[in-house]
Amino acid sequence: MELEIYNKKVELLQVKLSLLPQVEIPVTNYFEEGKYSREITIPKGTTIIGKRHRTKHNNILVKGHCLVAMDGNRFELKAPFEFISNVGCKKVISAIEDTVWKTEHLTDETDLDKLENLLIDTEYETKLKEDLLCHG
Repeated sequence: MELEIYNKKVELLQVKLSLLPQVEIPVTNYFEEGKYSREITIPKGTTIIGKRHRTKHNNILVKGHCLVAMDGNRFELKAPFEFISNVGCKKVISAIEDTVWKTEHLTDETDLDKLENLLIDTEYETKLKEDLLCHG
């Protein structure tokens, strides 16, 4: 599937999912010298859509079983599994089992607000959120 069409479909899915009851996703942050890791727990039966990233980064499926769509492709993954996602990647993850997902980013930054601006395409995400509010 052409990436631009895929991205539009993900945005439409995000609009539709935003209309449903939302689930709290626990987040744990880890800091090591030169690396920031973020771990989330996705309950079974939950679908989440991540934010578009500015950087390549490591993804680790620590626990669980899920369906993942990214960059126009779909995969069924079972832990343990590890891969690199590309710049601009926006993932859709549907948990078949309770799933623990971890991302690793090479940086010395420890301030969470600065990390958000450093790692996430905040302009894109802000515009998408505004569009959701207008059309949702």
